[in-house]
Amino acid sequence: MSEKQDGSKEGSEDSVKSDKADEKAVKAPATEAEAGSTQKPAKRSSGVAWLALLLVIGVAGAGAWFGTELQRREATLKARLAELESVAAQETADLAARG
Repeated sequence: MSEKQDGSKEGSEDSVKSDKADEKAVKAPATEAEAGSTQKPAKRSSGVAWLALLLVIGVAGAGAWFGTELQRREATLKARLAELESVAAQETADLAARG
């Protein structure tokens, strides 16, 4: 009878061990999922990203300035051309009147 008692003790110990292992297996994914959902990645912007952003803003600003500068130069050239054409027209009229 002692063998049966020993056998029954081993069986009950095995079942207790397997129950504890099952509890750990069930609890482990839940705690990992909870830990993963509560932890937020503390990711910070890198210096390279900020440098790229500043570069893009700088290029956009330079392009806008260059565009307005080209428009100003075009307006100045058109005004000079109109003045030269009017002077040429007056000289042509003066030559025709003398000649």
